[in-house]
Amino acid sequence: MSYISRAKRCSQSELGEIIDFAVKVFNVDFPNLLPRLYRDGAATGPDHFAVRDDDGLCAAVISFPLDMTVAGRTFKTYGVGTVSVAEDKRGRGYMTDLLASCMTDAAEHGAALSVLGGQRQRYGYYGFALVGEHVEFAVTRTSLRHTTGLRESAFALREAKQSDTPALVRMMRKRPVYAERGEDDFLFAAAADYRKTYIISDGGRDVGYFVAKPDMTHISEIAFDGGEGFDLRRSADELALAALADGHDSVRICVPDFETALFARFYEISDRWEASAFANVSVLDFPTVVGAFGDLLLRTRHVDDGQFVFEVEPHPFFEKLGSARRGKDHGAFGGRVEGGRIDVAPVEREPDVKLPYIKALELMFSRIGETQPYLSPLCRALFPLPLYFPPADKV
Repeated sequence: MSYISRAKRCSQSELGEIIDFAVKVFNVDFPNLLPRLYRDGAATGPDHFAVRDDDGLCAAVISFPLDMTVAGRTFKTYGVGTVSVAEDKRGRGYMTDLLASCMTDAAEHGAALSVLGGQRQRYGYYGFALVGEHVEFAVTRTSLRHTTGLRESAFALREAKQSDTPALVRMMRKRPVYAERGEDDFLFAAAADYRKTYIISDGGRDVGYFVAKPDMTHISEIAFDGGEGFDLRRSADELALAALADGHDSVRICVPDFETALFARFYEISDRWEASAFANVSVLDFPTVVGAFGDLLLRTRHVDDGQFVFEVEPHPFFEKLGSARRGKDHGAFGGRVEGGRIDVAPVEREPDVKLPYIKALELMFSRIGETQPYLSPLCRALFPLPLYFPPADKV
């Protein structure tokens, strides 16, 4: 029997009430924190689920759909957030109701994965594992003095305007991983967590953009237009110099390791770096997600051709919901690496490794996989996969 949630899908007319409720629960200005979802005119009311009792609204959550493209493969994702329960209503199972509605809805709509922030152990109960890798380089005036030399940058920076969005979308779609933003919502999406989007010009020609805190102390997304003769190493130097032009001492720059040229150069010119887990992620379609991020890995690393079989046990929460899908979120999956591409599909064969759902996520998408001695040589070469979700698009 499937779990019966007390949470119901909301209507657009309820959005204002939900925003007021979330602001009260978290004491956060959500319209400015997440303008894509909560600005005036946002049409995201139906993306919410809420629980009401005799006192009115007592719990709410958003499960926001996004199309994501990884190494040329496009699939549906959901960003889960604003998980709000009134303080005097906690301990009644309302969070379970909210997440049950989110996960059931995502499975019914064919989502491949869901992403949320929050405390690891709390959300593990609902099928999320803290995985992926988030690397930030701290580039300082001192580290630049010893590498590039402190000088005026060749780049000019300006804050992006709505008229820039066609170029922004075009440059975004050249990235190996991106969550779809349209011209109408690009700047609102990138403004999450009080960030802004800046255009990079070189000799009067727009060559890229980046997303950053307005004080230029933290850069979370970089895209360059590229083209014949374009030098990414030089561009990393010039961007760092431009970001420090106002005189502050350092800038933190987030670059995923599959963007190899930028990653390598920021490593060279940084004073230090920090790596941490990326986010709580729930994989609802292993063939799709492993295939896409496997292809991404194979763009930057040689892995010998071969085959493997892994088996994932169903997560207890998905079984409780009645949403578990064999061949999608659990079951035996065969992977074949051939010619720099990976294909993954359900199989009926003995697995090389069989793991509980959360452990499977940790093995495939975090550094813990490198410590497992029982993996086949091919699995050890593939895992962990470079799971990434653009920070500005997370709820």
